[in-house]
Amino acid sequence: MQDSSVSGGIISSGDSQRNQGLELSVSGQILRNWNMIATYARYDSITTGGTAADIGKQLQYVPRNQATVWTTYEIAPSSSYNLLVGGGMTWREGVFVDPANTGRVPANVEFDTVISHRFDNHWKVAMNGYNLANRLNYSNLFSDRVTPSIGRAFLFNLSADY
Repeated sequence: MQDSSVSGGIISSGDSQRNQGLELSVSGQILRNWNMIATYARYDSITTGGTAADIGKQLQYVPRNQATVWTTYEIAPSSSYNLLVGGGMTWREGVFVDPANTGRVPANVEFDTVISHRFDNHWKVAMNGYNLANRLNYSNLFSDRVTPSIGRAFLFNLSADY
């Protein structure tokens, strides 16, 4: 089914699609103050109906494989010298941006990090680093267009909770 931007209605393309897969996640505390989460997904997406040329094509925007891992470690969490450090990686295999499988966005790999400190029981200062390898990645996929992700960036944050 496709959205018709002109009429606001839904137009059926006549295609039948199937997306089956498996997602595995593991999370927990490795050691005291050290946490980790990891996820892997494998998808088998296919067009099962429509024109003869469409049958067997991979669904647009659906990667065959993707994975993420993130870990944090708290140093002296109950003291005034507390510090949280962490980092992770996100990976997505290349995807097609059209049903005919002629336009393909390459794989994305992004490495991110965080460091933060709590003070006065209510305040926290943090710095997040994104896309540390400064790779050309793509985040927003729509129609047959893509938007490049932000390059290497750092976000500083001061927050309070009461």
